Amino acid sequence: MFGSSAGFTMPDTSVKSADVAWIANERRDAVPPKDKRQFAHVCPDFVAEINPPSDSWTELQSKMSECMANGKRLPVRLAD
Repeated sequence: MFGSSAGFTMPDTSVKSADVAWIANERRDAVPPKDKRQFAHVCPDFVAEINPPSDSWTELQSKMSECMANGKRLPVRLAD
């Protein structure tokens, strides 16, 4: 489980952060030790974004679509 200070390097080379992210133990354990000290090259299995009033539904959908395209498995959106 990771908080908003964690970031991940996605397969498309973009670096993403979420309010909450989770990676299955077997996938986390497969990340090389050196890569764990930086924004690891792995897409989280689960991402939760808190929806602040300043973000539109379209912006949140775009963020989630981008993560899904990079391999995220479980999308979640939490309302404010």
